[in-house]
Amino acid sequence: MNETERTRACWQCEQPHGAPCHTVARTTRLDSALARKHGLAHVLSAQRTVRYIPSIFFCVVVSTFVLFLRDSTRTRSGVALIKSAMPGQVCVGVGVLVTRSDGAVLLGLRKGAHGSGTWALPGGWLEKNEDFIACAARELEEETGLTPTELNMCEANVLPCVANNVMDKGVHSVTVFVGIPLRSLDAASKVNVREPDKCQAWRWVQPSEPILAPSVSSPRAQPLFPPLEHLIATDYWRTEVRSGSRSLSWLVRNHQWAVGTIAGLAALAILSRDRQR
Repeated sequence: MNETERTRACWQCEQPHGAPCHTVARTTRLDSALARKHGLAHVLSAQRTVRYIPSIFFCVVVSTFVLFLRDSTRTRSGVALIKSAMPGQVCVGVGVLVTRSDGAVLLGLRKGAHGSGTWALPGGWLEKNEDFIACAARELEEETGLTPTELNMCEANVLPCVANNVMDKGVHSVTVFVGIPLRSLDAASKVNVREPDKCQAWRWVQPSEPILAPSVSSPRAQPLFPPLEHLIATDYWRTEVRSGSRSLSWLVRNHQWAVGTIAGLAALAILSRDRQR
């Protein structure tokens, strides 16, 4: 380093000759050759790199934000296009027809949700990848406390009727009905309200009672939930549920007389067969 360069460097950093010159690394007026002569080329290179970090960071943030806005705009426009091309949402529900051995069916007085104040079967919405009978068993346990061990699941079946209803609050549901008999009369006493925000009470009702079969002299006190109202208007209800409950109720009330009559008829058949021999 000649005297002119030494004087220039020392005048800028105000350090004695031969001392480490830190100001040289901070100024941009000195050329890189002068910095290399002072042994500060790595400091100058690092300073230049650090100087561009805020700009690089700002560019990355702005680019990410722009891409996010573009993708979200595309997503919203795509969803709007799908919604405009599709009808309103239709939900699939499962109604569970739980029958007692005397023919009575289980009804609940709805509360809080759509159809509040109406009598309905236990049940709920079908979940994704769920079987109808599995949904019925799950909803029964959640709403009434009846477990599969208290139900005759071997005889559970999907009934041959479907309800399509548009109800209050804009709810459009397609209801599939599942019939499940109780395993014993003792299980009927285990029914309790498990979801008090959705159901006021559970009740065992004969199909011939005014709730399900009103008349002029005995009108219905509360309306029925639309899917249940559709069910009791079907041929299945008239031929299988209502007629079956009459015969079952008669046998339960007169079981001793019925058993004696059947035994007597069997004895007469045996005697007549022996005489023919």
